Amino acid sequence: MMSGLNSYDYGARQYYSVLPVWDRVDPLCEKFYHISPYAYCMNNPVNAFDPNGMYPVITITAQKSGGTTWQQVYGYPNLGNTMLLTRVPLYTATVTDTEDKDFSYSFTVTRDAYSIKKGDSDGKNAIMSNCCYEPTDDQHDEFGAGVDYYPYGTDLPSLGLLQDGTKFLDASPNQSSVDLEYREIADLASGVRLHVGGIYEAHGKLNYAGSLACFGIAKDDKTPSNEYTKEVMGVITDLMKKADGKVKIIVVPRNSNDIPNNVSISIQKWY
Repeated sequence: MMSGLNSYDYGARQYYSVLPVWDRVDPLCEKFYHISPYAYCMNNPVNAFDPNGMYPVITITAQKSGGTTWQQVYGYPNLGNTMLLTRVPLYTATVTDTEDKDFSYSFTVTRDAYSIKKGDSDGKNAIMSNCCYEPTDDQHDEFGAGVDYYPYGTDLPSLGLLQDGTKFLDASPNQSSVDLEYREIADLASGVRLHVGGIYEAHGKLNYAGSLACFGIAKDDKTPSNEYTKEVMGVITDLMKKADGKVKIIVVPRNSNDIPNNVSISIQKWY
């Protein structure tokens, strides 16, 4: 307690217990539009605490890790009930903490998101369109996020990206996403998540994650990603609990030459 003022010093701001209110807004409130600037721990102090207003930062880089994983190809592969898989590169992502300058953690994610448009596959050959999410530029590459579980009905935590408190994100135009009805507008994406990628177990069987514009957490192309996803998300959510539920996600834009768009493939079947 600050002597004579009857207020509690929380570092980033003071708490006036007589009313009771904060004496000022959160100094970082402009980075988190979806949270009231006068709120503490997103009004959930039982499960979270925020002694100094600091928060974790997740950076999804444009640097390939050297590894790969499998991805289900969505859309119209023209294979009946047979699933089409493709191999995609993994990218390095990092977690830092503005409170602890020595903290550092890294993991790997997918960035590409392949689908096939109607008429682009005859069952033997196909053209895959990349419906990945890319920010408009490096001035619009920072986002908030909320925690939920995805795929729905599983115990796998995920982060849904938010911009100005909504799920709608300014995006680099992607006409393929419009053609496939994933977006209504080419330069506005929604439902972008950080969630399990690659191979994963759900409801007693192996599955392969696809993507409509998300970032899939995966370690390699052999191991189910369940435990890896829980480890990664555990690190992130533990830091978020100490930070009033706040997190900043930076998506580093890739060079346009490094983003495969229309990829021609020969379809191989295994029975």
